[in-house]
Amino acid sequence: MGAIGQFIKKITLIDLLRGLSITEKWFLKSKTTQQYPEERREPSERFRGILRVNRDTCIACGMCARACPNRVIHIVGEKAPEDDPGKRKRVPVVFNLLLCRCLFCGLCTEACPVKPETAIYFSREYEASQYDRSGMVLDMETLHRGMKIERYK
Repeated sequence: MGAIGQFIKKITLIDLLRGLSITEKWFLKSKTTQQYPEERREPSERFRGILRVNRDTCIACGMCARACPNRVIHIVGEKAPEDDPGKRKRVPVVFNLLLCRCLFCGLCTEACPVKPETAIYFSREYEASQYDRSGMVLDMETLHRGMKIERYK
């Protein structure tokens, strides 16, 4: 486009009118505002929320701890009791997760040898904010039943 074409484009304000037409198109559409604390959004199926551990199927192999790049998982296992319904050789005694340093990468869930449902998995909970850092260290009981989520008022 030559100098004359640029001059005509500036005088007729074509770029401005093109931008205003896009704004008008979006302005006329209906709005979908969500009032967050009252209306909670349902996350998608692939959402990676807070980690959970099924202690009834965990075999305390430590694969999840070795696969974690940040080393936020600490697991200690011992020999399973004779009356174990899952016929496991080992059961977890200590399973701690430092949630404030977790990358939510999913390597721990992929490394778990318990199939088809892994012993460690992502839940769909996403409200994990805490007022104190000590609340971000999750023990085995918390990882099994889920975090206590404070609802905002």
